Amino acid sequence: MNKWWMLTCVSFLFSLIVIMDISSKNPSNAMNMQVTPTAFPHSEFDLITAENGQFLEAIYNNTLNGEIHSVAWSPDDRYLAVGGNAEGYGKGFALLYDITDFSHEPVTLSEKTTVVLKFDPSGHYLVAGGGMEITIWETENFSEVVSIETPNQIQNLDISPDGRKIASVDLGFYVRVWDIQTGELLKSLQYFGGVRGGGTAIYDVAFSPTDSVLIFSDGIGGSENPLLYSWGYESDNLPTPFEVIEVADISNTVTCIEFDLEGELLATGGWDGTIKLWDIQTLSFKTGLTITDGWIAAIDFDPSNNILASSDVNGTLSIWDMKHYSNIISIQDDQLIWSVAFNHEGTLIASGGTLGKLTIWGIPR
Repeated sequence: MNKWWMLTCVSFLFSLIVIMDISSKNPSNAMNMQVTPTAFPHSEFDLITAENGQFLEAIYNNTLNGEIHSVAWSPDDRYLAVGGNAEGYGKGFALLYDITDFSHEPVTLSEKTTVVLKFDPSGHYLVAGGGMEITIWETENFSEVVSIETPNQIQNLDISPDGRKIASVDLGFYVRVWDIQTGELLKSLQYFGGVRGGGTAIYDVAFSPTDSVLIFSDGIGGSENPLLYSWGYESDNLPTPFEVIEVADISNTVTCIEFDLEGELLATGGWDGTIKLWDIQTLSFKTGLTITDGWIAAIDFDPSNNILASSDVNGTLSIWDMKHYSNIISIQDDQLIWSVAFNHEGTLIASGGTLGKLTIWGIPR
């Protein structure tokens, strides 16, 4: 069976959102609160030291009853949203961890399948995608604002830098842009077969930091020559490939896409276990990072753009030095890690995967 369709089936059948109890808390008071390790229930940290003396601290571990597909920090770092799937077709959960106090029981905001969730940059909305639905909550009381029914299974989504739009991929062949407040469909692109044809498909999509284009790739699902594409969705023009990127530079199916926060680099992860970095100004390939041969499941830049975190199908969590393009440390887990995310201070990394293991790592500075 094609790896892409295996990945797609897993994503479709195993997805959900988890969000933990905030009933005794008022999220509106969270903006100025600082997160410290004392907020975590474990006093003994699991210290993992790299050869160069840098290390990670496993300051929180928990195993959920399901498979974690997505982790996301609120912009004020007060909350960690966790999404995954529960047993049974279409079943899911949504928990919101209050990082300042882990003693409270979780409140389930959703019991629907969810493959991805994200906070908008302002922190006003939490967006979840899964099944044939996109759900939007406002974060003052975490009440549902809009529920969007989609024609097909949601594959992935991203939120524009201005926090007004959602871009989604469904069924691997459609890119749609939605209004985050009303749920109105603004633009739709049917991409079955890709620009060049050949049964291509899409796995991930990302708004550029300037909010001018959407970046996605074809080649997932059978194309031998994947390309990165740029879509100026405000116009009626079809997407165009990065013209100066050679096909040989991609040479592998792209499974995940992430911009750095300054908009200078685009990172792509592929089936060959390589993270490739692209210069956005010149649209040219810079370098590749490889630690294993397992396909890359997730990538995320820290707020300083000095560190990149990645995870792969072999259960490897890797931390990369973006100044020297070198590996700082790699940690082996016994689960496929679907999602990794830095908090906005760059002091914590959350990870979660197929066995339902949620870990929060501290990064000494």
